[in-house]
Amino acid sequence: MKRVDRYIAGAVLRSSLAVLGVMAALAMFFTFIGELDNLSGNYDAARAALFVLLSLPNYLYEFFPALVLVGTLVGLGGLAANSELTVLRAAGLSRLRLFGAVLLGGSLLVGLAVVVGEYVGPAGYQQAKSMRAAAEGRELAHHDRAGLWVRDGRRFVRVGWVMADRRLRDISVFVFDESRELETIVHAREARLTDAGWRLTEVSRHAVGEDSVASRRVAEETWERLIRPELFEILVVDPVDMPARTLLDYIGYLEANGLDSERYRLAFWIKVLTPVSTLVMLVLALPFVFGSQRKAGAGQRIFAGIVLGLAFWLAGRVLNHLGPVYHVPPFLSAALPLVLFLVIGLLVLRRIP
Repeated sequence: MKRVDRYIAGAVLRSSLAVLGVMAALAMFFTFIGELDNLSGNYDAARAALFVLLSLPNYLYEFFPALVLVGTLVGLGGLAANSELTVLRAAGLSRLRLFGAVLLGGSLLVGLAVVVGEYVGPAGYQQAKSMRAAAEGRELAHHDRAGLWVRDGRRFVRVGWVMADRRLRDISVFVFDESRELETIVHAREARLTDAGWRLTEVSRHAVGEDSVASRRVAEETWERLIRPELFEILVVDPVDMPARTLLDYIGYLEANGLDSERYRLAFWIKVLTPVSTLVMLVLALPFVFGSQRKAGAGQRIFAGIVLGLAFWLAGRVLNHLGPVYHVPPFLSAALPLVLFLVIGLLVLRRIP
C-alpha cells in the first residue's frame, strides 16, 4: 500500500506545483505590465522584471493555501475521472487511508510554504524594494544581516529595524569629516518620526579624537534629519511581510517596553497558521472528489477550487480586520477562518458514503 500512498501523494504534489507555476507565470506577467508605468532613471524594463521576480514568492505566499486547494482538486479529480479512486476504494482503500496519502503530499507542500514564508519571500521582497530604490536614484541604501545602511553625505546611518508605524529601532550614525576620518558615532535605541523631527531615545554619543574618545549619554534628543521620511515607502517592513521569527523577536521588544504589540501578534499568528491552512484546504478538497465532482470536468473542479479559495481568503481578511476592532485575541482572530472551514470540510466529508 505504500506504493499507492506515494502515487496519490505524487498526484497531489504534481498538480499543486503545476497550479503554483501557472499562477506564478500569470502574476509575473500582469505585475510586470503594471511595473512598466514606474520606469524611470536606471529603473528599466530589465530591472522591473527582476523586481517582479524577487517579489513573486512574497505575493504567492498569501494565496498559497487557495492554490493548493485548486491543485488538489485537479490532481484527485483526475484520478476520480479515470476511475482510479473507485478501483482503489473497491480494493479496500479506506477514506482515512486516502486522506493520509493526501496529507503525505500536503506535508511536502507545507514545508515549501514554510521556506517561502520564512526565508525566500521576505528577503526577496525587501531586496526588490531596495533594488528599485537604488535604480531610481532615490537614495543609497543597502540591506544585509546587520540591518539597513543609508548614506547621507558624510553620514552613514545603520538601522536595525524599519517598522510600519514610522519608528526605527537600533540606530547607529557614523559621521566622517572632510578627510574621511571618523568624527562621531551616535547610537540610539529607538527613533520615532514626529512633527518636530526625529525623536531619539537612549542616545549615546562618542566623539572620536586623535588620542581619545569622549562619550556622553542623554535620555532623548530631537534631530531635524536622520533619514528622509519618504524612504519609509521603500524601506518600511510591514508586519505581514516579516518572517515569524522576526515578528516574535519584535513582539518581545514591544511588550518589554510597554508598547502595543497586537498588530504584530496578529501578523505572527497569520504567518504561523498559513502553512496549517494548506492542510485544511486538503480536507476541503476531498468532499468534491468523493461527491458529484468525480463526474465533473477539470474546468468545474478548478472553478470550485477558485470559489472556495477566494471564500477562505476573504473570510480570513474580514475576520483578521474585525478582530482588533472588537478586541478579539490575535490568535483567535487568525485561527477562526481556519477552524470554520475545517469544520465545514469535515461535516461535508462525513455525509459522503
